[in-house]
Parts: sequence; structure tokens; C-alpha cells
Amino acid sequence: MKCQAMNRRGEPCRAAAGPGGLCFAHNRAMHEQASKRGGEACARRRCLPAANVKTVQDLASVLSLAIDQVLTEPLGALARARALSLLARAFVEVVSVGDFERRLAELEGKVK
Repeated sequence: MKCQAMNRRGEPCRAAAGPGGLCFAHNRAMHEQASKRGGEACARRRCLPAANVKTVQDLASVLSLAIDQVLTEPLGALARARALSLLARAFVEVVSVGDFERRLAELEGKVK
């Protein structure tokens, strides 16, 4: 059964209807309940906290947390592989930059 509401273009909504004949987007009560459940699920999943990234070390820490989360969350094999590939590449780059900055600071300290 299709939703009984109209979309923004004035055409019949093509989404599947839930209880009451409306889809998730058009049924305000259903939408709010799902949104609340989504927030609760996020709290249970240990969503990444907001990060105050100011240094290369801060960024490396955030990437490390993200990698840990990808490894522990239920994901499909392909999604996990893609996420790990991107995060690992970024992590290696950040660590390389951090190492370069450290070595440069050591050299500048010897010159002074």
C-alpha cells in the first residue's frame, strides 16, 4: 500500500504506507518516535564524541578512535574494508606529518 499524502510537487507520495495510511516522512508521530529511537541507538553505539582538533596529535587520536569504532561496529565486509582503507591512509599521512614536524622542531632547536 502506498502513502496517501502528496509530495512537494503535488504528486502522490510513492513511499510505502505505515499504520494510518501515511509513510514515515508524512506521519509526524512515527517520524518523531523513529528519531528518538535513532538517538538512543547512537548513545548505545558509542558514537564518536565531538573533537576539538588543534594539533596533528589530536587528529591522530580522532582517527584512531574512528578506526576502533569501524572495527567494533556491525558493518558489511565491503563497507568495513572501504572505511578502514580511507581511515588507515589518513592515519598514516597524519603520523608522517607529525613525525616531520617533530624532526623539524628538533633541528630548529639545534640551530638556535
